[in-house]
Amino acid sequence: MTQAERDEIVRLANIRGLHWELVMAVRIAENGRDDEYKGAPYGVLPPIPNWHTALRVCTASLRNMISTAVDRVPLFELAEGEVFSPVTGERYRRLAYTEALIDYIRDRYAPLRAANDPNNKNRNWARNVTLWYNKLMRDPEAWR
Repeated sequence: MTQAERDEIVRLANIRGLHWELVMAVRIAENGRDDEYKGAPYGVLPPIPNWHTALRVCTASLRNMISTAVDRVPLFELAEGEVFSPVTGERYRRLAYTEALIDYIRDRYAPLRAANDPNNKNRNWARNVTLWYNKLMRDPEAWR
């Protein structure tokens, strides 16, 4: 993945009120960390002309799913570890999305036994997204 794509993930996630780490985790779970895409970019099915469009679709979908999850599953928990703020010079704990929310998203974004998933790869989606999300929450450079 290029720095330009990473920067666009952060920009669009901020616009949509999402953790960029979740969007990046979806990208890595769907396509790996390479510059070349394996399968549909961000898991968005064709016809999608490029990763820019797929990223916009992905972030809009995630935002909508989180909005519908508000009354159904817990959304946040305190993240492990602390983050250093270069602005205040203090350490603090961030809020992280819960595994229950990631499972909720999976049921809509990458459902089990979907017609477009004949090899049942979606069964690993939530685990992979959770793994990468947690890695990126601890180390923002883990995507490299």
